[in-house]
Amino acid sequence: MAGEVHGYEKEGTCYGYTRERGYHPLLATRAGSDEVLHIRLRKGSKGSANTQRGALRFVDELIARVRRAGAVGEILLRVDSGFWNKKITARLRAKGCLYSIGVRITKLAAAAIGAIPD
Repeated sequence: MAGEVHGYEKEGTCYGYTRERGYHPLLATRAGSDEVLHIRLRKGSKGSANTQRGALRFVDELIARVRRAGAVGEILLRVDSGFWNKKITARLRAKGCLYSIGVRITKLAAAAIGAIPD
């Protein structure tokens, strides 16, 4: 998803894979209500729009924000494969969060899935 912008000198925007000048936001919403909990705008260029860029900080800020807003108990994050790395999963475990991360089916992932009993 890219947020297109118009006009001159739009600071931080770039032409990306969409061939439109814009930002590529990271966006967190609350399940059930679709409330926007946190957002981060990133440059539109392909290298800058990589989800891994700033993902750990995004997760830290999101968890802190929902805790300050009064959330208690378990927090469940459902994210795409851009958040699949050891640092993020370790941080989520350290903060007591549950998570569900969509991943690409690699040989390693397929073997792990195949090892799950029926």
